[in-house]
Amino acid sequence: PIVVNMSLGGQSSAHDGTDPQEIAVDAFSNSAPGRVVVIAAGNDNGSNIHKQNSLASSGNTTVSIVVPSASTSTSTDVFQYTSYASDASAINATITAPGGTTATVNANSSAGFSIMGGLATVYIWNGIDAGSGDRKINLYVVRTSNAANVAGTWTLTLTNASTNALTVDGWLNYKGNDFGTTTVTSSDSNYLVATPGCANNAITVGSYMGKLDWSSSDGTPYSYPSPAQQDNISSFSSIGPRRDNIQKPDISANGQAVVSCLSSDSGLTNTNSYMVVN
Repeated sequence: PIVVNMSLGGQSSAHDGTDPQEIAVDAFSNSAPGRVVVIAAGNDNGSNIHKQNSLASSGNTTVSIVVPSASTSTSTDVFQYTSYASDASAINATITAPGGTTATVNANSSAGFSIMGGLATVYIWNGIDAGSGDRKINLYVVRTSNAANVAGTWTLTLTNASTNALTVDGWLNYKGNDFGTTTVTSSDSNYLVATPGCANNAITVGSYMGKLDWSSSDGTPYSYPSPAQQDNISSFSSIGPRRDNIQKPDISANGQAVVSCLSSDSGLTNTNSYMVVN
């Protein structure tokens, strides 16, 4: 038997088990009896980086992404927002920058545009995702210099060029170092099991709190503040389901306030909060 544990992941895939990493996980687990891959669900609950839009036949819908003033000037990356539709129907994408300048990429094409009077460059890829077979629209924004001010509301308009009613799920899956507080308006924390945790054959594991309060070896009490409760799912643990509504995570395990044996060379003092005696 071989059991592989993977405590890693990201939000840049279709969230339906079709990412190449997830295909590799399935292939490994199918390659011989007794091969199992256990993957952490992720720690993105509460991040509110997902948004689901309904797109009527020949209709349009919008996603508003609010970019703050840069806290530092260390990089030009601003954000990336990736959308997947419920099938391969044609969708046209238009980005409107703060100040009103726009750039449009129609279905099955890609392009880069200078926007905001040259302060930023927008890259849009609009095609069919190789794994899922669904429409994928990837929006990536960079500023042209570390000093460029690109703060404000960026609006992505998706226009249905088909007669099919669609559901579009999108993820703010990357924020530049200077724009960590970028947000998506009316977003949520659903569909955030990280890749490769959406693999069909993986045992995907969420986290629950194993210990609400404890004492260090010198008798000092410690506890998590309300509303935390022992054995509840950890507030950070990513929840599903997958984009195709398959249930993930599969199970949960103690991933918060885990108590185990103490190494003889840990170096912890008796007053350290991690020196647990009960």
